[in-house]
Amino acid sequence: MSPYTKGALFVIRLMAFGLIILGATLAGSSFFYVVARKSAHDSAGGWALKILPLLGGFVLWLKSGAIARKLTEGLDE
Repeated sequence: MSPYTKGALFVIRLMAFGLIILGATLAGSSFFYVVARKSAHDSAGGWALKILPLLGGFVLWLKSGAIARKLTEGLDE
């Protein structure tokens, strides 16, 4: 694996990790707010929007190798 691919892979996985942390924080805070018997007043769409960064982060993490190879395919020469 070339150093360019390793660098791109690191940056993509760092962004994925940030999305996972953001989604977990948003969804987790709402979940614990509901568990504490406070009214969060979130609809299903609100929950979906809070979970969306979490799912996007997992998809980005799983596809990071292919994305990094695609981004650096011309730099290997």
